Amino acid sequence: MKNNFLLKIVILLMSFAMMGDSVIVPIVPNIFEAFPDASPFLQNFIISGPMLIAIPATLICGKLAQFISKKYLLIFSYLIAAFAGIGIAFVDSVFLFVLFRSLLGITFGFLAASAFGLIAELFKEEKERSSVMGWYNSMTALFGVLIATASGYIAVSNWHYSFFINIAAIPIVLLMIFVLPVTPPEGKVQQDGDQNEKQKMPYLKVGALSVSAIVYNALYMILFYFVAVYLQEANLGDASTAGIMSSVGTVGSFVAGMIFANFYGKVKRFTPATFFLVLAACYFVLSMDVNLLIVGIAVFVAGWTYNLSMSYYFLTATMIVPPAVLTLSTGITNASIGLGCYLAPSAINWYQGIFNVPTLKGTFLYVALTLVVCGVISIILAMRHSKNLPVIESQDMKGQA
Repeated sequence: MKNNFLLKIVILLMSFAMMGDSVIVPIVPNIFEAFPDASPFLQNFIISGPMLIAIPATLICGKLAQFISKKYLLIFSYLIAAFAGIGIAFVDSVFLFVLFRSLLGITFGFLAASAFGLIAELFKEEKERSSVMGWYNSMTALFGVLIATASGYIAVSNWHYSFFINIAAIPIVLLMIFVLPVTPPEGKVQQDGDQNEKQKMPYLKVGALSVSAIVYNALYMILFYFVAVYLQEANLGDASTAGIMSSVGTVGSFVAGMIFANFYGKVKRFTPATFFLVLAACYFVLSMDVNLLIVGIAVFVAGWTYNLSMSYYFLTATMIVPPAVLTLSTGITNASIGLGCYLAPSAINWYQGIFNVPTLKGTFLYVALTLVVCGVISIILAMRHSKNLPVIESQDMKGQA
């Protein structure tokens, strides 16, 4: 593959749009103040609406990949990111604000599905594919920290100006146009040796992976979304402390992405058991009376498990399906992750209602026990499979840097 290094750089830069939504994190109070008459539904949609829109968008992208090259789907998603991400800075109507946020949801859905599908198509050797996917997820974490920090500083002058950070999408889309190869639509991909046999989606395997992704993300996001509430209940800090803890978790996520290829190469099919059980340990520690340093360590390790899980889910989604349905598989996986994130607030209510605990911290022990059960199930399933996940090799990739 020519210009392999430059291609990898462009792919990593594409993760910018996935975290472009971090712009909104420091300016939520400003937005609510700008639209005081907005209903609670619209206020909530401004925050989490894009993730909800991303669920059907990612499935639609998976279907479109049957007819359109992933390069064009990625360029389309980035053009929307540039238009909506920058244009929202000039919006004064809450309904237009919601519309632009919805457009960004389309970007998230299309980008997640097609980016991982393209990585799987271009890097067919298992170790290189896992390495690129791990670094891609690390870059999303890094961009998240940088964008949120820059947005906070810019908002001191005018919160509208924070959205101009998305101007960075313009040079990135230009690089995508000139560097990304035009891959054939997946509908044209046929199984070797049989041009007439349609490659089918193994829905049982993809479904099992999706259930795991939903459960893990619903439980991890309890800590991610509500770390400020936890700190307040434990009298360990305020909003600024929560911001620091969020960054600590992101650093843990970044580290996981950097080492994912080597880590996965050692544990293989036991990767889900690892991130379920390690996250369980984090929740168990946080369920006790601990100091801020211990909380920081637990949040760091929890962030580490998050990127480990993300890299595993997307890598596995590309390895258990034939080439003709790569993007649809990653789309289903991304939709499952989004659904899990969306269910996190409800999961807290379920735990509080079932176990009759009034506080967030009081639910953490039961979350930990749930994760232990998931970890044990993962170990049993891994031991039932005597072989590792299939290694996907390509003669074209051998001997290339």
